[in-house]
Amino acid sequence: MVYGVIVLIIILAVALSGIGAWIVIQGRKEEEPPAYAPIDRSGSYAVLRHPVREDLERIKPAFAQIEQWIHATHANLPEAERQRLLDQWKADIDHTISIVEEGDREKIATFRVLLSDKDISLCSFLTTDNYLTREQILNHPEILPPYYLGCGCRLALKQPWDNPTKSGWKAVTPMQDGKYHVPDWRTLA
Repeated sequence: MVYGVIVLIIILAVALSGIGAWIVIQGRKEEEPPAYAPIDRSGSYAVLRHPVREDLERIKPAFAQIEQWIHATHANLPEAERQRLLDQWKADIDHTISIVEEGDREKIATFRVLLSDKDISLCSFLTTDNYLTREQILNHPEILPPYYLGCGCRLALKQPWDNPTKSGWKAVTPMQDGKYHVPDWRTLA
């Protein structure tokens, strides 16, 4: 009789353990997996990066807006010149996006903006030995070229051995008001 009670207690314990395990497993199945949220972190150790294309689409004017503006305000320009400016803007945006994406793939977190002679006076917030970080790009995508129609600035990956002036690299920093004084895109050069 004692053996019967012990066997009954063991069977009851196993049954209750099985029921408890089944309830836990069913509870886990009912929970929805967390929604995917990209990590808006930057730097070379980031797991995921926010797409720079979305940032540029948000901050830079739409192609249709540029086209409308150039036709309305610069009707005296030949159609071929207007189309060249529009094509250059689109190509420069695509180039900038491809360079940032290449930096993300290669885990390069610093970039430089190559300036042409005409851009030095218009882009006063940049120097010839400037550099941008991926963190700055994440927080202030307006600092990416192109800055205005006809802009000759080009984004490039910054390599440690590149130094055009031998005086050292200078970080692009905001002005005292905390903003980067990027030229208005309506400037025509």
